[in-house]
Amino acid sequence: MIGKDKIISVVDRIMEYFLYGLIFFIPISKAAIESFFTLLLLLFLTKKFLRPDFKFLRSPLHFLLLFFLLFSALSLLNSGPYLKKSFIALFFKWAEYIFVFLITQDVLFNRRRIRNTIFIFSCAAFLVSFDGLFQFFAETDFLRHRQLAYVVNHLSAITASFQHYNDFGTYLVMSFVVVASLLLEEHKKAIYEIFLWVALMFIEMCLVLTFSRGSWLNLFVASTLILLLSKEPKKVLTMLTIFIIVFITIPLAKDKIMFSFHPQGDADRFVVWRAAFSMIKEHPFLGKGVGTFMAYFRDYSNKNIQYAHNCFLQIWAESGIFSLISFLSFLGFLLWGAIAAFTKNRNFIILGIFAGLSGFLVHSFFDTHFYSLQLSALFWMMAGVLQALVNIETASNKGEI
Repeated sequence: MIGKDKIISVVDRIMEYFLYGLIFFIPISKAAIESFFTLLLLLFLTKKFLRPDFKFLRSPLHFLLLFFLLFSALSLLNSGPYLKKSFIALFFKWAEYIFVFLITQDVLFNRRRIRNTIFIFSCAAFLVSFDGLFQFFAETDFLRHRQLAYVVNHLSAITASFQHYNDFGTYLVMSFVVVASLLLEEHKKAIYEIFLWVALMFIEMCLVLTFSRGSWLNLFVASTLILLLSKEPKKVLTMLTIFIIVFITIPLAKDKIMFSFHPQGDADRFVVWRAAFSMIKEHPFLGKGVGTFMAYFRDYSNKNIQYAHNCFLQIWAESGIFSLISFLSFLGFLLWGAIAAFTKNRNFIILGIFAGLSGFLVHSFFDTHFYSLQLSALFWMMAGVLQALVNIETASNKGEI
């Protein structure tokens, strides 16, 4: 008869490989994301049923996530005819993403697994950036057969396997910071370092060709944080110089910058934000109901808009100020813990992911990242990797491992 410990060991090993599959397929297939998540959730629940160990949840970080879900659930009181829509948004979107965060921490309990995760993510980033460059020349990518995306006038942006160039740009910035953090580490084999530099150049070329202003801002924030905190200015400036050279040599990038000052360059964001504030005024504490922004927006504007183009404003409008405060507090604890861990241990992977998540959050102030399956999976999984690293470094400092 197979013992319980043996079953748990097998389940844990399967979860490890499913997690690798999830992070690899984030930029490639939404169906794969859902499939890997479903399998991981079932295995996670099985593992915890066999051995109820939830010690890693006993922290302010996880209590804040619980408060966020509770206040979001209370917003269902205001959902009105859209209760079903709110229920789906709460349990099959927000709760699912938070489980990605929890499962990632549970699986990545040692340095080997984290190292493997980062390597697989880097390989996926290399593949997708190569796909983006292929799309630029062939006008269609080879992973999903997507065409170049029309931007404005004579501008067409690359999307690779993503549906939108802004989503691709956001993924590329996270790829940039991860590869940059690996380059900042020492004791690498020459062939590995060459691979990282080539991957970095591909990523930066694609970043320019997305013509995504938000992604460029994202990169500026993330790279500035790495530059200020890494104490490795030569390497970081070399990485940024490559981006600047590519940017200057592509005239169309300058056209996109000029379009930013065009009257239509804000993509009607301010109109949408005004409507969002009108919703907030009606229900500032519990919101209009999680997941109902698109449904109620029609009552405040005649524009055909799906999202608020400001994730934090949409959270406030949908689920209220207490939900937003809980979410922002969670983010604050997560990032502050990462900075504290990096200061003590100088783990550049922690710095890279910290910078990437920070840039992601700044970009989310102008876009819809937390309402995209691929980008949400990216954020919550990388947040889980970051917290897993912080947990390991903290335990190491205490002599527990």
